[in-house]
Order: sequence, then structure tokens, then C-alpha cells
Amino acid sequence: MATPQEIRPTSLFSPQFITGVYLPTGLLLVGVGLTKPEWLPYAVAASLVLSTLKIYSTAPELIVPGKGSITAQNVTSPKALKPDQFQHFTLKEKNVLSHNTAMHASLIASL
Repeated sequence: MATPQEIRPTSLFSPQFITGVYLPTGLLLVGVGLTKPEWLPYAVAASLVLSTLKIYSTAPELIVPGKGSITAQNVTSPKALKPDQFQHFTLKEKNVLSHNTAMHASLIASL
């Protein structure tokens, strides 16, 4: 099953854009309008720039047709683990951070 980060939005009204672009933009404009109305033109300009950057970085094909494509290679990353077999990994490095925390780096077996 795909996680929300792997699902590419296909519409400008997808949930990613509603919660990540439109609601923050609305809150910014309402907050600036209530506190400093004279700064409202700057807030509108900043929200337009930031919203365009967010939408373009998430799904460029929605803004510029033909720019980027939705394929399985773009959405999913290669898997290092095979769910049907056990794999051995060689420990390359171990950094002990505290008495109960350590970072382990292992060499990935050839796929």
C-alpha cells in the first residue's frame, strides 16, 4: 500500500494541496489582515510565490503540461529488502550515541 508521500496529486484540489497550500495561505492572509492590514499586499505576494513553488515542486505537470510524468519509478524507491527471503547484511560502522542509542551503518547486499 502506498504511503501519502508516495501518492502524486493529480488535481489542484487534492488533499495534499488543500492542507499544504490553501489552508496555510488562508491562515496567513487572515492573520495579516487582522493584525497589520497595511502588510496585506506583501502577504498576498509572498503566499503566491510560496504556493506556486510548493505546487510546482510537488506536481510540475499540473502547472506546465508535459513537464514531469507520473510513473512507478518516480513514485516508489527501490527496495533493499526482499520480503520473501532472509538477507544477511555486513555491519560497516556502529556509532554509540548514549547508553541506549546507537546508529548502525551496514553494507547493502547486492540486489
